[in-house]
Amino acid sequence: MQKVHRSARAAAYLSAALLILVDEFIKFWLFFNLKRSVDFKFLFLKFTYVENRGIAFGVFKRDALSLCLIFFVVLFFLRSKLFDNVPAIFMVAGAFGNLIDRISYGFVIDYISLSFLPIVFNISDISIFFGTLFVALSYYLCRKKFFVKR
Repeated sequence: MQKVHRSARAAAYLSAALLILVDEFIKFWLFFNLKRSVDFKFLFLKFTYVENRGIAFGVFKRDALSLCLIFFVVLFFLRSKLFDNVPAIFMVAGAFGNLIDRISYGFVIDYISLSFLPIVFNISDISIFFGTLFVALSYYLCRKKFFVKR
């Protein structure tokens, strides 16, 4: 993968930190204000309060196991050259945001639901999803570029 210019990497770190702060602020507000109250709906978007005791979409409900898995994923990316890749920074930021919840509350607070999907998620999950998607896409495109016959 390509090396990222320092200013682009710095912007990615700042954006990731901002995502974590916004996500944690929303979760904190929801924890104290929306817990067990009426959901807020806008068009196809619904804000609700869900305690996710699993990892993604509620799987792996054992807290110790999920905490260890999150820790090792974050550790892998911190030590990996993939961490020079901007999407990988967002993957780690998302994992870190959910790790903060896991340590603070013992579960992850999910709060975004779309009327056409049966899942509830948060900004950290979105960051992980799109970071993973772009890392995979970038890997695929790099491999394809090297195997094109000239």
